[in-house]
Amino acid sequence: MNVGLVDRVKFVIRGLLVLFLPVVGVQGVTAERVFVNELQGIWLEKNYLDTLKSTKSPHVAGSDAKPMLIAVRKEGRVYPYFATDLNQATLMIVFDVEPGEEEDTYRLVLGERNAPTSAEDIVYVWFRGTKDADGQFRTLEIKEPLVMKGKWATFVRGGRELGPIINEIAIAGEYLDSDNKQWIFTNEGAATFPGKSPFYYEVSLTADGANCDYIEAEDLQSDTGITYYGYRWTQSSQLSLFAATLVSDKVRCEKEPFAVLTPR
Repeated sequence: MNVGLVDRVKFVIRGLLVLFLPVVGVQGVTAERVFVNELQGIWLEKNYLDTLKSTKSPHVAGSDAKPMLIAVRKEGRVYPYFATDLNQATLMIVFDVEPGEEEDTYRLVLGERNAPTSAEDIVYVWFRGTKDADGQFRTLEIKEPLVMKGKWATFVRGGRELGPIINEIAIAGEYLDSDNKQWIFTNEGAATFPGKSPFYYEVSLTADGANCDYIEAEDLQSDTGITYYGYRWTQSSQLSLFAATLVSDKVRCEKEPFAVLTPR
C-alpha cells in the first residue's frame, strides 16, 4: 500500500472514530462535544476591544492594546481558521475540535490544507470556555500559537463580519450638522453626506504613519477611486470630520474640521 493511500485510510478511520465512538478527552476523559460550527464568527482580543470601545479610535486602540482577531467561517465544505494582529497573519483549515483533559477545555486541530496531514504538521489551538444559557460561546480563553506565540488571552465573539463590528463602534450613526442637515454612516459601510450620492466606506484599523483616524471612501471621480476623510470624537461626544490627502503614501488630515456632527 503506498504512502498516500495509507494516509487516506488513516484519515477515514479517524473520521469513523469521531462519528461512532464516545467523545473522550485528550487523555481519555469523557467531555462535552463541541463542534466547529459553534465557534464561527470573529473573535476579538478583549483588551483591544475594550480600548476600541472606550476611545472609538482604532489607531489608539492598536497602539495601546495589541490588536488580535481570530476568524472561523465555513467556506464550502471546510472551516478556514484566520488569525492576525493586523501586522502578520496565518490561514489554516480546521480539521476537528477535540475535548481536553480539563473541564471546559478544548483544542482546534489545524492543518495547512484540506488534505491528509502528517502528525508533525498538525497545529493545535487550545481554548477554554463555557456556553451561555442559550448554548452559545461568547467569551473564550484562547492560546493562539501562530501569531500570539502561545500566549493565553481572552477573546470576545463579535459577529460574523469585521467591518460592521468596527463601524458600529467607531463611527456608525445618524448625525446633524450646524445647519441641521443629516449625515449617515451605517454599520454595513454605507455613508451619506448632504448633497452627495451615497458611497461605501471602510474604517482604517492601522495608523501606518497617518496623523488621524480616517475612513477610505469610494470615489469614482478620483484617479485612485478612493477619497480619505479623517475623523475625531470630541470630549462633548461630537464627531469632527476632516479633509485628508495622501502625502508620501501616508494619510494627512487638515487641522480644522469641515464639519462637526452631533449624534441624533
